[in-house]
Amino acid sequence: MSPYFNNQPDKKSRIIGALCYMSSGIIGLIYLLVDGKGSDNQFFRYHFYQAMLLGIFAVLISWTEQGLGMFIGGLFGLTGSAGAGVGSSVLMGIDLLGKLAAVVILVADVYGLIQCLRGKYADMPMISRLVRGNLR
Repeated sequence: MSPYFNNQPDKKSRIIGALCYMSSGIIGLIYLLVDGKGSDNQFFRYHFYQAMLLGIFAVLISWTEQGLGMFIGGLFGLTGSAGAGVGSSVLMGIDLLGKLAAVVILVADVYGLIQCLRGKYADMPMISRLVRGNLR
């Protein structure tokens, strides 16, 4: 699929698609429920699916970070004061990785939003391949 559109998509599709990135796809879902015509527009569906996947990845990363933090914090809490220093260092590392992943997802959201407003497909590694597989 070319990143350029032969015909420029209509303004409504571009704006609703861009709003999907700002809300992790919730606005696109509401648009589909209310209007129902977005399912015919491949440009909108591409950006809607991609925004939903980015939102799902963000939630999964957040849950994983919190779960690991609680698990590892509990393990090092069992060792008493001997493991407190190591435990806090590990928890800070997990927190740092979670924040780094959040920044990467934020950058991907902003990139998708800008490309959508320009009327182009936003190609993102791994995510775009999943989206294209679901468009057929």
